[in-house]
Amino acid sequence: MTIVEFSRILSLEEFRASKVQKSLEATPQECEKLAQRLGLLKLENLKAKVSVSRESSGLIIVEGELEAKIEQECVRTLEPLSTFIRAPFELRFVTQAKSKYMSEENDLSSLDAPEILEEDFLDLGEIVAQSLSLEIDPYLAKMDEIP
Repeated sequence: MTIVEFSRILSLEEFRASKVQKSLEATPQECEKLAQRLGLLKLENLKAKVSVSRESSGLIIVEGELEAKIEQECVRTLEPLSTFIRAPFELRFVTQAKSKYMSEENDLSSLDAPEILEEDFLDLGEIVAQSLSLEIDPYLAKMDEIP
């Protein structure tokens, strides 16, 4: 069983064709555990506004904006550096039942192909955590340290 530090489950039965909007906020304990996973010195105030909608084709679209304050080591001096991140995100999913339909209609090997859901729920917290991980600069350095 995978341990998810910041989990917010949305059952696919909770919505049909309408749009669902959620505001998410990680607790200090969730931020601490997620910071460890992401290799950060500190993660604070992780928040997101998320919108989930389903198209008539069965495509599920998750979009929103996240924000967080992170602290990580400078790659040159190893000093702690703080950064504020605000970033939009969008992911597309299709259920197992629709995956055959989608494979006939679209090329599922393309980079923008929807992810096939194995379960009957979305973990919005994990979607936000993964989206945050993509926004972290792995080579962050103090600007006055760069020659």
